[in-house]
Amino acid sequence: MNGFKSQPERVAFDVVLQAECGYMHMNGQKDSPPTKMPLAMMDLLAAHQLKEGVLVALLKREKTGKGSLVETSLEEAALSSLANQATNWLMNQEIPQRIGSMHPNIAPYGDIFTTKDNKLLVTAIGSNKQFASFCNLLGRKEIAADNKFSSNQNRLKNRIELQQILGTLILHCNRDELMKQCIQIGIPIGEIKNMEEVFSSETAQNMLLEEVVNGEKTTRIKSVAFKIS
Repeated sequence: MNGFKSQPERVAFDVVLQAECGYMHMNGQKDSPPTKMPLAMMDLLAAHQLKEGVLVALLKREKTGKGSLVETSLEEAALSSLANQATNWLMNQEIPQRIGSMHPNIAPYGDIFTTKDNKLLVTAIGSNKQFASFCNLLGRKEIAADNKFSSNQNRLKNRIELQQILGTLILHCNRDELMKQCIQIGIPIGEIKNMEEVFSSETAQNMLLEEVVNGEKTTRIKSVAFKIS
C-alpha cells in the first residue's frame, strides 16, 4: 500500500493526506484555520479499502482458483471518501467551506444547540416530516409551515435565522427529557459526549480488551466491531 498513488516516492503521513485531499480545508469552524480530524482517518479508510479488496480476492479465488494482488493507497482511499463534498465541486463547482459540523446540503443537520441544563445536542433532521415533528414537539408547529423553512432548500438559505429560533426554544428544554421525546417519535438527535460519557455505556464497556503487556495491565477498544454466526 502506497501513501501517494501520484507520487509513490513521497513520505506520506495521515495529516499530510488530510491536507492534500481536501479534508483540512473543509474541516473546522467558519473562523478557524484548516483543521485535522482528531483521528488517523486516512489510515483507517485505506485499511477498509484494503480489507474490501482482500474479500473480493478471496471470492475470486473461490470461484476461479486464481490469486490476486490487492493494492490501494492512502491518496486513493481519501479521494474516494470525499462523497457528497466531491459532488458539490464536480457538479456545481462549489468549494466546500468550513462550517463546523453542519451538513452543507441539509438543514438542520449537524446544527449544535445548548439545552437548559447546559448540555449540547446535535440534530440530524433530514426530511420535512422530521422537521415538522420537531417543531411540533417544541410547541411551535407553525415554524414548519413558514415558507422560509418549509423545504430543505429554504431551510439552507435561512439557516442562521432557523438556528436562532430553534436555539431559543431548546434553551428551555432539559437534555434528557428532550432526547427521550425525540427518540420516541423518531427524530434523529444526539448528545455530544466526551470520552468519559462515551465509555459509560454498556455497549462501549463490552468492547473493551484488557491484557497484561510487559507486566502492566492495559485497556483498549476492540478494532473489530462485527460478529459472524
